[in-house]
Amino acid sequence: MIDAILDEIVNDPKFIRDLEGPKAMIQVTETSLIIGGILATGGEEVSSRSAKYRTFTHPWIRPTSRFFVGKHAALRYGKCVSKSYVVRYDARSRFIREGNRAQHARLSEKGGK
Repeated sequence: MIDAILDEIVNDPKFIRDLEGPKAMIQVTETSLIIGGILATGGEEVSSRSAKYRTFTHPWIRPTSRFFVGKHAALRYGKCVSKSYVVRYDARSRFIREGNRAQHARLSEKGGK
């Protein structure tokens, strides 16, 4: 019974429009901006054994090195997490800037449709 009611609410066009409308809340975190910036500048996510960090390769760095993005926007660089270094502020802010541009491009594409 409850499942049927929830399905009816979720499939209601007004409910979907409210989620996608101009008043929809979009939570953009610094971590998501860094990840978006890495992906927007040519990086790609690779599999990792770490549960705390997401791992990325990038054309700007050596093929054997990785970027590690943790919770609370921790950005590190190295061959493995345990021997990695904190990324300097200027490189980190460049990824945030690129992530912001990518985020605005996605939002303007959605708005134009």
